[in-house]
Amino acid sequence: MNLRQLVVILEIRKEQAIRISSGGSPLTCPFAVTPEDFLERAEGDFEIGGTAAVLNAITNAKRAIDCQVDTVLAVLGFHPNQISRAQKLQFLLDTGFVAPRILRQVNDARNLLEHEYRSPTPSVVEEALDIAALFVGATSRHLQVFEDEFIIGNENEQLGSDAFQR
Repeated sequence: MNLRQLVVILEIRKEQAIRISSGGSPLTCPFAVTPEDFLERAEGDFEIGGTAAVLNAITNAKRAIDCQVDTVLAVLGFHPNQISRAQKLQFLLDTGFVAPRILRQVNDARNLLEHEYRSPTPSVVEEALDIAALFVGATSRHLQVFEDEFIIGNENEQLGSDAFQR
């Protein structure tokens, strides 16, 4: 039985559903190069300054975001290389990890560089680095203590901190 079938059987209604956490464990990046590695390189490049460093910084900021997105998907059992970027971002939105609009700013800046050969301004690169750092940090917190044990039920059927009537 999967979770959807269980929700139907228990008649859990979306507007009444609540989740009570009862445990969790950390989920770690399954890749040899981590989002933090890309972020560290991006920050280092930006600090060096100059055209090459600025170009590398924006590219590594996007790589940090992409690696973090793929990390989230991989640790949840998906195969990131089989999912489109749009589907990945929609999944993150649907699961409450992030609003993808802000991530598009970094992607748009990198696309201007990669496809129109226009160098981003230092302020655009700095903003991209901030967005990447915030995204990696925020999603990492979700993975540090991933709630893999929980109880779900309708709010009006809650009996206490760890049970629902049925």
